[in-house]
Amino acid sequence: MKKTVLIINLLFIIILMSSCSDKPIIELIYSASSSERTTETLPVSWIKTYDAYVNLGFDYGLDETFFDDNQLYVYTFMNNNLGTDIYSFKDYQVIDDKLLLDCYETPDKLVMTAFGTYTMVFSIPKTLVSNTLEVYVFFDDEIDMVFDQTVEISGRPKSIKLMFDIEETRIFNINFTDEVYNVATVIKGSLINLDTKQTIVLNGYSGLFGYNAELESGAYMFILDYSKNDDLEMVDYDFNYYAYLDLVPPSSNT
Repeated sequence: MKKTVLIINLLFIIILMSSCSDKPIIELIYSASSSERTTETLPVSWIKTYDAYVNLGFDYGLDETFFDDNQLYVYTFMNNNLGTDIYSFKDYQVIDDKLLLDCYETPDKLVMTAFGTYTMVFSIPKTLVSNTLEVYVFFDDEIDMVFDQTVEISGRPKSIKLMFDIEETRIFNINFTDEVYNVATVIKGSLINLDTKQTIVLNGYSGLFGYNAELESGAYMFILDYSKNDDLEMVDYDFNYYAYLDLVPPSSNT
């Protein structure tokens, strides 16, 4: 009996390892302050060919065959510390047409306190890339969304995950305020149903900038993205969000 259980456990481990190995591999091949390598301050998102890689002056030790199966995704942002490998890559997931790259601050790294541009370069397998793919880079763990009170967000322009669950059908609402910038040009929101792995279509407000949608019970991830505004040449960006859930109005047919 014990031998049978052991064999079953070994088979389960082999199957699990096999399924994990099928996941395409994403690697962080460069992570450093761009002031150390000024060519990497260029506003580049994707490097798709070896010729483009060479012409831009990048040198990551890649040869032409690398681009047969991979592309480079370059993510640049303002940071308040200078150094190398300040940030590391943890894992990723693909949900619908979104590639979510989870990163973290490397513990006990020596840094110089100063403002500068920080660049991270990811190797992305072509099997994950499509014309509709949206890439998000996260530096925080998942954060619980707070409802029915104003929440201040402050930090470098980036993307964050706001997580929440609802137990019955509700109207989800979230709006944003900012005393300096027009938030409609800075902030972008996306909502994902984690149970179905599908993106929810959000409606926009006609007045106060924000989103709403009717949601069924389930687990949700709201991606709050304020990383892609070219005018935000700053380390910190401050704004507020206010989220609340409404009852679904009675159907007019009843």
